Amino acid sequence: MSAPGLTPAQQQEEELFQIRQALGEQILRIRTRFYHLDKAMDPLKREVTIARIKLDADRARVQYFTTKIPELMQEYIDGELGMEYAVALRYYDNYKRNNPDDKEGIRREYAELLQIRGSLDGAIKELLEPLKVEAAQAMENQIKYQRIHDSAYDRLQDLEIEKYDLVQELQPLVAEDDALNQVPPPPPPPPPGRGRRHRKGTKRRRSTHNKGNKGKKRRHSTHKRKKRHY
Repeated sequence: MSAPGLTPAQQQEEELFQIRQALGEQILRIRTRFYHLDKAMDPLKREVTIARIKLDADRARVQYFTTKIPELMQEYIDGELGMEYAVALRYYDNYKRNNPDDKEGIRREYAELLQIRGSLDGAIKELLEPLKVEAAQAMENQIKYQRIHDSAYDRLQDLEIEKYDLVQELQPLVAEDDALNQVPPPPPPPPPGRGRRHRKGTKRRRSTHNKGNKGKKRRHSTHKRKKRHY
């Protein structure tokens, strides 16, 4: 609504001012939201990065233990104590097959076999138990950091989507504001009480003859006046 008492040019200028003011408020609101979004996104980005680093480290440890524990177990089985158990097992099998009626001898050989197997299992457990504990802890950490990573990443994606939507809203507002700022202001009205102005660099020609004599030249007599005699 235009204010009373304004010229059309002034009314147009007032309307443009109001439009620019409204656009400026919208642009400021969006850019303020951008600022708060960036502040909220920074710690989430750090959380995602840290969780990813720890997740990758624990995943690598789980993979290491998954491969290393069976390898160490096989090394023990193929080692001296493992070979001793293998020999005792073969001897027990042969003794039981060749002496089926010697119950006492079979029990004795079986007890010796169990003793060797217990020593082998004890050595393997002593070696591998700490590794199994570390592997289990790495697995728990992997699950924990995967959950932390996914939660922070999902929240970060929500903010990224909101920021993208704000960019789509901001772009046409900025374009409209730029276009309005490029509109030249209307020319000011001529000052009152002034006559017609002449172009700069031209002189106003002043007439030296009367209107009735325009175009006529003054005649000059070529005859000398006769001298009068009195």
